[in-house]
Amino acid sequence: MPWDYATLLGLIGEESIPALVRSRLTSLMLRLYVDRDPQSSKPQILYTRTWSKVVPEESDLNKSSGPFVPTLPVCTTGFTDLCAFLISDLAKLGGAKGRNGEASLNHSPTYGQLELISAQLEIVDKLLDFGFFTANRDSIACDFTEIQRLFHAVFAMVDTRGFSAAPSKKREQLMLVTVRSAALKLLIRILNLRANYRISVCLDVYERLFEQSNEQGINHPFFVQCEHACFKKDIISTSSIKSDTYEYGNYHGDPIIEAMINLTGFQNHSLTAQASALMIRHMSQRTRVTDDLQLVQVRLSRPSRHHLVPAHLGLRVYMQAAHVAPRTPAPHHSCSG
Repeated sequence: MPWDYATLLGLIGEESIPALVRSRLTSLMLRLYVDRDPQSSKPQILYTRTWSKVVPEESDLNKSSGPFVPTLPVCTTGFTDLCAFLISDLAKLGGAKGRNGEASLNHSPTYGQLELISAQLEIVDKLLDFGFFTANRDSIACDFTEIQRLFHAVFAMVDTRGFSAAPSKKREQLMLVTVRSAALKLLIRILNLRANYRISVCLDVYERLFEQSNEQGINHPFFVQCEHACFKKDIISTSSIKSDTYEYGNYHGDPIIEAMINLTGFQNHSLTAQASALMIRHMSQRTRVTDDLQLVQVRLSRPSRHHLVPAHLGLRVYMQAAHVAPRTPAPHHSCSG
């Protein structure tokens, strides 16, 4: 076909092509190859988990109906090359430059550059929704290397620290608001991936505690390990943007807080609402863990005498035999900090 995958990928990466044309080619890649079968949406936060020792049953969906099953042509690279390109090119911000030649959207980006960024954000959002950019997404072995680079690139789109702008009806300014709105939505999706990982960490601790008595309570080494994995190591953070921890009252030393507060001063209701929501999400990330854990269900292989063991982390344990374990609220200073 004239628009085969390799040709499209080469064209959208060709910087000599005008940005506006590259944006349309990026949208074409999304429509032809990414947003279609066999890709499917995955939960941003998986609240129904399966005990790690459970052996999954064979799915009926794996059974072929015969040798003549029709198939659709798909990307044979698993989109690894596309993902690598997008991570690298997003950081260039469509070619928009600041006063010192750095990649920046704070100094009059062109309409074509903004259209290109918008198309790239759309395809990245879909790829994230389909489970790309992460391996072992729902386990403690999840690899966030690519997510960290994505977070850094997308945050740069909404980082207006030191800059301000009056409301304008120029099409470039309106498009810039649209791009920043899409970037904020993508950042929330990345925060959801972090929340999903923290649930995996807490569930791993719960599984290891399940066969033990909990005489040490919240001082048990497993809980200490849990808090360290959730809040004292980088998950989506980069060296310049520490976003996985928040120190109470640190409004002027936290890049997320500073950037979101500055963004609310652009006198745009949509951006103000989104920036405020992201800022609150950042400041309340510890209590968010507790809220998420209260929604988690853990499916076990079969009923056992452990039905009546309270779920120490606030997890609700559901057995396949429809037995429900009683639950006690998680202590305020446990894994939620």
